[in-house]
Amino acid sequence: MSIPDTLRHKIDLFRTAARVFRYEEELFSRPSWVAVLLGQNIVPRQCDPIVASLPHAMVHESLESMRLAMAQASTAMPTHEEFIRRYCHAGAGSS
Repeated sequence: MSIPDTLRHKIDLFRTAARVFRYEEELFSRPSWVAVLLGQNIVPRQCDPIVASLPHAMVHESLESMRLAMAQASTAMPTHEEFIRRYCHAGAGSS
């Protein structure tokens, strides 16, 4: 199957410099596009030149802020077992 030009453009941008382009009306968010592209073994050859031009401390601070936010979010979430028990519990007498 041939790849539409719009998707080819997205793949090329990501593969070349880790850039993700999306239109506002698209269903996928930027993190979703990254997950899909990496899941298809499409790996950037280099980091985004804009990011590379920023001071190292600024990039480190931003990444650390994201890491902490993800750690806090995951700590606040129930475990898989708790989620299943809470939301997928079969009622008494069900088969």
